[in-house]
Amino acid sequence: MNGSCVFKFSLFVRLFVIILQVIFNRCVPDHNADAFRLPYEKGVGVSNTIVSYFLEGFSRWDAQYFLHISLYGYTHENTLAFFPFFPMLLRNSSKILSVIFPFSLSPLNCALLSGVLLNSILASLSTVALYKLTKRVFQSEIFAFTSALLFCINPASIFFSALYSESFFSLLTFSSLWALERGWFFIGLCGLGYQIYCYLLFCTSVVPEKELPEIVANFLVRNDLKVPSEPSKWCFWNIPLSYSYVQARYWDVGFLHYFSIKQIPNFVLAAPVIIIILLSCVKYFIKHRRELWHLGLIENKVYDTSDVYSNTKCFPYFIHMFLATVFCILFIHIQVVTRMLCSSSPILYWVAAAALLPANDRARFKLLKEHSQKNWLFDSLLFIKKIFLKSSIQGKIIFCYFVAYFLIGTFLHVNFFPWT
Repeated sequence: MNGSCVFKFSLFVRLFVIILQVIFNRCVPDHNADAFRLPYEKGVGVSNTIVSYFLEGFSRWDAQYFLHISLYGYTHENTLAFFPFFPMLLRNSSKILSVIFPFSLSPLNCALLSGVLLNSILASLSTVALYKLTKRVFQSEIFAFTSALLFCINPASIFFSALYSESFFSLLTFSSLWALERGWFFIGLCGLGYQIYCYLLFCTSVVPEKELPEIVANFLVRNDLKVPSEPSKWCFWNIPLSYSYVQARYWDVGFLHYFSIKQIPNFVLAAPVIIIILLSCVKYFIKHRRELWHLGLIENKVYDTSDVYSNTKCFPYFIHMFLATVFCILFIHIQVVTRMLCSSSPILYWVAAAALLPANDRARFKLLKEHSQKNWLFDSLLFIKKIFLKSSIQGKIIFCYFVAYFLIGTFLHVNFFPWT
């Protein structure tokens, strides 16, 4: 078992998601969702038809915003809710693709194709980062390998292939945590820099407005969207932060704002991941009541790495996951919870791996010895089958949840149903 094996397995899963997306998107008509759709000129020719036919299911919901920003920039206030790094990657990868493959793809389809390829690579690198992080924390090859395989088929898998920032976000998260575990410290100021850019663009004349294609300019006028030349009220706040204003103004994000009768189905969809995480956090905190008094700030130099609930090195991870889950429930759109929690912490995969693997070290070592790397795909699938059959009832339930949402989530998202 090594990083190369989990990287290749992740690429295989991304290919499988593409195939599922094509099947689901072509067999079922799209739901007429009340969602943003970017303005664009439809590409003509065989190559554009092929890309649209096979990949357009990856351009649903927020992907429309990321595509819009990568093609036209921050043209109106709504777009400020989406951070710039992923659209920048998307724009530059599209330029590279257009040079390497000089076929006549429209800018939109070129961005769509490059985005799917980009996220396939980023998701696979995220899998390797999680594998290395887990191995560092638990000093266990089989635990790291199992966690990485579970990440490949996580309940929010569709968002790691679609044109969303989850793959990039999880890569930065897992690799940064791995670096911290190795004692490497750094400071990130990207979010602050972006807020300054938003202020300069929408509240001053420092950043000149871009000249937009006619189809985009007409779209902005037709939909009465607020453009940079029209300063908004957040520009005059003592601390002029656009993000909180835009989220509240255009998506009604706020404390308990999503608690309504009509949102019950979305709460039901999000319930499994919330229940798994909160129960595992409570179980961990009960076992480590002493650490709660100092929030793990006093280092414990004796680590029991045999189990996720015994390992005191996991304390800050559980604290972070618990607070993030509570924040998601109370403040954000509930249908976003699954993808946010699946990309922002390794805890879900560690808990799932602990439930699937035998508790006995000897049984784990036997599984490890039985695993061969001669055929990475067949052996990985056989390994998953073995741990599922030998797992506890709890492990089987969690694994079935992963697989079910892997399929259901893909079906819902690519057909514009509320799985955003």
